[in-house]
Amino acid sequence: WGATVMGQKHLRRFRVGVAGEEGFVPDQMNTVRIAADIPAAERPVVEVIDVRSPAFSTWVSGQSYDDICDLELPTRVNPA
Repeated sequence: WGATVMGQKHLRRFRVGVAGEEGFVPDQMNTVRIAADIPAAERPVVEVIDVRSPAFSTWVSGQSYDDICDLELPTRVNPA
């Protein structure tokens, strides 16, 4: 389980198709970095909304979802 906090725009540009489909050439990821594997000095600082805060309650009430587990929590990368 995890979430993409940087580079999501690149993931959305992947070609969609079926392997073996005529003319379909799949994209591939050449580099993927897991935050826990990045040396601490290079690791981005990711801020996540506090789920106990009033701001979170307000945000959740404005979302449409079938299961709370489907929500993508608001995050931001802080260039520390």
